[in-house]
Amino acid sequence: MLQSRIETIKNYLIQCRDGINYLFSQLMKGKTGPDEDVLKEISSLLYRLPAASSPEFSKEIEETWGGVLLTSLFTEILKGSGEIQEVQSFDG
Repeated sequence: MLQSRIETIKNYLIQCRDGINYLFSQLMKGKTGPDEDVLKEISSLLYRLPAASSPEFSKEIEETWGGVLLTSLFTEILKGSGEIQEVQSFDG
């Protein structure tokens, strides 16, 4: 259940970060954009979390950082490939 809530918050923040797509979808629903109160609550929640300064946490971060970067790279490559395919379909 906690994982589901974290995913919901993460997805909301990703949508806010993506900006144009999020704002467009919200405008289509009659909303004005990201809710500042929700963003403040998320910030407050993150502030209350304990600091991750243990050696175990540092080791885990170092081990997983390469995987995160690789995943990010693959995501960007796929996104770029989709955009190239879109442009090619307009030319053809």
